[in-house]
Amino acid sequence: MRLIHLSTVLSRSSTGLLSHIQDISLRHAGQGHTLLFALSANFPLAEDLQEVVSRLTKFNDVASGDTGRGHTIGCLTDSYVNCEFPFFRQSKDALSCAIAILDSTYSVPFYSNLRGRVQPQVGRWHSFRKTDEDAIRTTEGMETSSETNWEEVWSRSTASRGEWREKLPHVLRSVAPDIQTLLHFSNPHPDDFTQTLTHNLPRSTTLGLIAAPTNFITGRDVTLFFDGKIYSEGSVGVALLKDQKTRTKTDFLGVKRLSGPMTVTSMEGNMVNALNSSNPTQLLLRGIEVAGLSPSISTTFKEDEQFALGVVGPSGEISHTYKITAGDPKSRGGSISLDAFRAPAVGTVVQFLHRSSNKPMQLPNALAESKAQTLSFVTTPEPSPSGPSSPSPEDPDTTVVIPQTFLAPSHRGFVLSRPTGSADALVMPEDTTEPVDVRKEGPIPEAWSCSLPGGMASIEYW
Repeated sequence: MRLIHLSTVLSRSSTGLLSHIQDISLRHAGQGHTLLFALSANFPLAEDLQEVVSRLTKFNDVASGDTGRGHTIGCLTDSYVNCEFPFFRQSKDALSCAIAILDSTYSVPFYSNLRGRVQPQVGRWHSFRKTDEDAIRTTEGMETSSETNWEEVWSRSTASRGEWREKLPHVLRSVAPDIQTLLHFSNPHPDDFTQTLTHNLPRSTTLGLIAAPTNFITGRDVTLFFDGKIYSEGSVGVALLKDQKTRTKTDFLGVKRLSGPMTVTSMEGNMVNALNSSNPTQLLLRGIEVAGLSPSISTTFKEDEQFALGVVGPSGEISHTYKITAGDPKSRGGSISLDAFRAPAVGTVVQFLHRSSNKPMQLPNALAESKAQTLSFVTTPEPSPSGPSSPSPEDPDTTVVIPQTFLAPSHRGFVLSRPTGSADALVMPEDTTEPVDVRKEGPIPEAWSCSLPGGMASIEYW
């Protein structure tokens, strides 16, 4: 059994976290295991955060103070400030820490120095509106025209097989064929790293969490921990070798469908130009009206309501989502822009989705009842700018432990890549009238980034 222990602790105080960490330490510390942790950064007092971090990063220290046994990998994450747990009513400003103890025999820790990309601005210069108000504005000097070579701009295959292999952390190269699951914590937009994983580990499931911004907490863009060192860029993680039966699934909490199935008939870069050969933004506005939402199409429209394009799986389920960032029914044929490196391919079957940002995200009660060991990353609503608040004197010092589950939140989202031949998507090839399951036909799936609040990816171990 390579997963020795999994748990997530929620507490109103750092004392509750320290008590749980101490309990785990008494059973597993100093035995050469690999510790994986995701700690929320919303501590009211910096010294409390420092104390918990110190206890975690020194988890494998033996009595003499040496650190030669075992490994420690972790990051600072967001909190559950805009979320609700049915089994923990005091979760609003609760601190959290997800902990996994892994058998080092089946675990290969790594650090990658590949940096995240600068977020592309192509297709993000306009907002939802029904008039031609505010003409199209290009950003950062990027000109769009029929002369643009999109294949050159967006190509993910410019590097040779040897070059992709050179980008893979050295410790992973010799064990690549035996890797079943790879988990990582990364800086925003880790496209170079995730593409490296896709090229080198096509038969593995990879799941990454985008770490929380910590500029005003630690002075770093993100805060990643790896064997006593702290990094502000790149990725840290662990590869789990083949040993147990697993199942990967996705859920979308509080997300509702706004349309029937449609087919992507034109796309370029991160933009969808046509759905069923029709204007995508007009189709979205029609779905909004039918649903009775009828928001005012303005700047606050995007802030108060979340809209996305969902990819339809073989059984009609939504397998993954792309958050919509902009669209205009009268410009560029009504193209919509997505928060993604690349829009869904032509032929992909999709539906419009909606999630209200005004309601707290409800986490499922099943988290506390899981019979399988589960590693889950969840995209949470963006926290308010007011920062963490101290528990009031009337608040009970409540601590809740979710057993068998490693649950880590991020408002920046997560990145998931499934093994070749197992993607849950339908495509509609040209000259056909029936969709095709891409597990049997179609292109190799790419890594997918979920920035839509409510998205949750889980790997279950049996």
